[in-house]
Amino acid sequence: MGHKVGHARPDIKDNVRGLIGLRPGPLAVLAFLPVSAQATPKATLARPSELAGVVVEHRKVAPDAGILRIRTDAPAPAFVPGQFLQVRLWERDDPLLGRPFSILDQGSDADGTWLSLLYQVMGRGTRLMASAREGDPLLAVGPLGRPFSPPTRPGVALVVAGGVGIPPFLLLVRQLVADGREVTVLLGARDTPHLYLREELEAAGARVRLSTEDGSLGFHGRVTAILEEELDAVGPEQVGAIYTCGPEGMLEAVVTIAKARGVPGQASLERSMACGYGVCFTCVCRLKRGDGSFHNTRTCLDGPVVDMDRLPDSDW
Repeated sequence: MGHKVGHARPDIKDNVRGLIGLRPGPLAVLAFLPVSAQATPKATLARPSELAGVVVEHRKVAPDAGILRIRTDAPAPAFVPGQFLQVRLWERDDPLLGRPFSILDQGSDADGTWLSLLYQVMGRGTRLMASAREGDPLLAVGPLGRPFSPPTRPGVALVVAGGVGIPPFLLLVRQLVADGREVTVLLGARDTPHLYLREELEAAGARVRLSTEDGSLGFHGRVTAILEEELDAVGPEQVGAIYTCGPEGMLEAVVTIAKARGVPGQASLERSMACGYGVCFTCVCRLKRGDGSFHNTRTCLDGPVVDMDRLPDSDW
């Protein structure tokens, strides 16, 4: 890459700190949030912190989507698959708040540590990201949220991802394969250009099946149809877990299938998040308690990854 690490301008840092209640020094707003509030069993998670960095690569992967690689000013904490960042990549006050993005990949080289994010243009924030150039400064808060956890029983891991729901799974696939787990990724999109990360997932060791709604590549139809095929082929009892992320309608369908077939799994929920760490209550969803009743909870704290058996059967 060969890019020298840049630094976000002080006025941008002060602006973002003001927007999310931060002052120079430790994260004031996040000081009340213990790591255990986001932890899952057997997981040791890094405490959220403010990250500053600079864009060192912007690669278009579809007409309306791209991957940004960010060089961080200081060593970045280790992200667990399924966690996310709250990202701000613009200097002006409109949009006012950052946007949540799953960590696509992370690593280090001779120039320091880096993170990568996949975006798809959905609104003002992502339109601004689409115009990002090398050298542009970035501020973010993370790692945030509950991550994925390993399957609790033997068998193949099935990953079901729709379109821009694929980013959290590259790190997960690598982890599962390293643990000796067979992994099959079922990747669906409306057309071929939006079937992201096919080659990267195969290189990570996963078997990948594709579906497109327009029939341009792979199975002609929705990704849930090939999920049913896979479950019929291997048998539900031979599946260790189903992991899923994507549009809410797809998530509901995948969760319904998993429950009907008796397969445990986890879903990474997609919700609008203004703050990302439990202050604003814009990402509320209904989850089941231990006594079987449902309660409203914040996706950014109790998720975004949740066990499927905690999700309602309908009316998400």
